[in-house]
Amino acid sequence: MSIQIESYGKTFDTASLPEASVRALFARGLNHVLGNEVASKVTAWKGRFVESEKRDPSESEIDAARATYRDEMVGKIAAGTLGVRAVGVSADPVEALIERLAWEEIDTTLKANKYKWDFPKGADGKRLKGSEGTVALPDGKFTKDELIERRLAKHGDRLRAAAEKQLKARARKLAEAAGAGLDL
Repeated sequence: MSIQIESYGKTFDTASLPEASVRALFARGLNHVLGNEVASKVTAWKGRFVESEKRDPSESEIDAARATYRDEMVGKIAAGTLGVRAVGVSADPVEALIERLAWEEIDTTLKANKYKWDFPKGADGKRLKGSEGTVALPDGKFTKDELIERRLAKHGDRLRAAAEKQLKARARKLAEAAGAGLDL
């Protein structure tokens, strides 16, 4: 199987890379998804647990939550849905813009209300590299993806209309520029 991926302005094809590089990249991706992303979900879960139960979760409860989130990620990997949101794959320009607009609104609101992100930390007290943070809101702790999903559930139609309008305006400007001739 050959997979082509563009990143940082370069195209990578798994068929042309050494097996050791493909294995290393695959292992790092798995470690990130099953380690850091799961840790972020557990951190968010702990915050919601404390809010609802008015106590800290026990180690066995934390281990059970970690196992549940890890199983969820393994299931997404096996089903081919890892990285796919409820609204669709973000490779679609409309969907990508909808998510970007949702995030811009969320980020602006969080900053205006002085909310700060919390990131999982290692034994040394430093932020785990590549980890996803959480933000504590009055109704619990949430990751960026969870906040985007919430925003889309509440404002998806409005954001879709705004995204489609922006993309149409961009297409008109490009068409006008193309019609202006070769005045480069």
